[in-house]
Amino acid sequence: MFEVRDFAGDLLENCFLSGDSQHSFIILTGPRAAGKTNLCLQLFALAAQKGIETRGLISKPVYAGGKKVAIELIDLSTRERRRLAEFRQKDDRESLTPGWQFDPQALQWGDSILARVEQTQLLIIDELGPLEFFSHEGWQAAFPLIANRAYRCAVVVIRPSLLSLAKERWPWAEIRDVGQWETV
Repeated sequence: MFEVRDFAGDLLENCFLSGDSQHSFIILTGPRAAGKTNLCLQLFALAAQKGIETRGLISKPVYAGGKKVAIELIDLSTRERRRLAEFRQKDDRESLTPGWQFDPQALQWGDSILARVEQTQLLIIDELGPLEFFSHEGWQAAFPLIANRAYRCAVVVIRPSLLSLAKERWPWAEIRDVGQWETV
């Protein structure tokens, strides 16, 4: 069984130590609470230890009393954090993001971070979801950034329900399902 640390280390080795100068693009997918964000955090920590320039965003859950109550956005280039979303008491089933109220200023801040990335060794984006794919909000700057391949290795989290859209957009991507720990 793969451990998060093993997977993150293997990924970095494959992207940066193999001598291959190809641009790697890995989509991380898997069910809720499968460890996608933890894997991104571990990957970021290992990259920092190895001196690998890393840019992007991680959407880290905030827990209180054992429940996820908020999402904190982390800018990987500066490590600055902002509250991205709060859990809604009243669940709006009509929303693309039922149960969550996103801060428009934090969404704009995150998108501007990605828009400023010109080149990086490692790009991490946690995550591209319904806001980006359906309502053209959120991290819209991610789409040209990924397409321009301004990275040596990119790791992007995409939920299983959006995987077919991602495969259409980026047919060259390698898909990793963290729920299975194997290449799909």
